[in-house]
Amino acid sequence: MPTNSSDWLQDYEAAKTSKKKTKKPSKISAEEASAAKSRAAAYAKKLAKKVLKDLPPPWEDSFEELELTKKSPKKEKPEKMNRKAMADDIKMKVARYYAKKGWGVNFELGVRKRGKLRADVFALAFKGYAVIVEVKSCVADFMADYKAKGYLDYCNQFYFAFNVQTWKKLKDKVDFPPSVGVILIDHDKLSLKFEKKSKRRELDKDVLLELALRAAYRGAEFRSLTDIKNGGRFK
Repeated sequence: MPTNSSDWLQDYEAAKTSKKKTKKPSKISAEEASAAKSRAAAYAKKLAKKVLKDLPPPWEDSFEELELTKKSPKKEKPEKMNRKAMADDIKMKVARYYAKKGWGVNFELGVRKRGKLRADVFALAFKGYAVIVEVKSCVADFMADYKAKGYLDYCNQFYFAFNVQTWKKLKDKVDFPPSVGVILIDHDKLSLKFEKKSKRRELDKDVLLELALRAAYRGAEFRSLTDIKNGGRFK
């Protein structure tokens, strides 16, 4: 049976109106937006804690403004050097200075028979110029040294080497003659400083020859059959 045109039109209009309308999002107030932002920040903060709670430092346990801030590492205090360590450091820096100039350097070289007088640092230039440096790591070490004057006859220049801290305690209490110089060492630096230059003096040729022989013998790689068997003293 044919449908009435007017009925068909009414059905069409009814179908159109029955469809769900998509609602446009309503605008929210500033207060609501701020509250939503706070909730999101709190959730993100909580999530960050949950994810990172098992991680070891340097991550902090609290996170402000959603930033994961890394802890700055604690500066470790440098270990205090004992007297031997300070003395060794001073000797090495003095040796480095003269070795850089192309001089031969020996530690604890006996300059007199039977080892009665041993130079902490003995530096010898190829042209036959000798320098002796006595290392003092503290005031007590310096005050206990009664044989320093004996070195003057075995070198062209003689020096005491102190670290900066020791020299600060001594400089107003001692008055060295021109024949004695002062070298200063900073344990935090490689370089050294000549606080007071030693006056140069002539060295007896026979004494110089004996010193050179002692240094040569001291530095020899083979001095016994045991050295030969072991492949050398410095292996």
